[in-house]
Amino acid sequence: MSFFDSEIVQNEIKAVMELQKEIYLASARYMIMNQEERIDHIDLMQKLLDKQRILHARLKLCDDPQANEMLAKMRATASSLGIDERVTFEELFDNMERIIKSMRRSVEVS
Repeated sequence: MSFFDSEIVQNEIKAVMELQKEIYLASARYMIMNQEERIDHIDLMQKLLDKQRILHARLKLCDDPQANEMLAKMRATASSLGIDERVTFEELFDNMERIIKSMRRSVEVS
């Protein structure tokens, strides 16, 4: 059975893609959102990050060639966005977590 044949994995990938789309579409409106809407948006970003962390961990633990291919594609995408190849995904996720927490603090005090 391939990694991607798992119904759980398929559902998680679908959830990640849906969250990415929802966040992307709403991001253009971020500056005109009220405080509650901004907090909701930040919560979605945190939810997406959590799901991405879990998916990445599952991919790393799997020896399926398709999982390894997906990891390679993720690395290529990160590189195309200017992220140095020496930066691990764990470091990237930790940095994203700090940014999300900073955004939340900024919104909560305003």
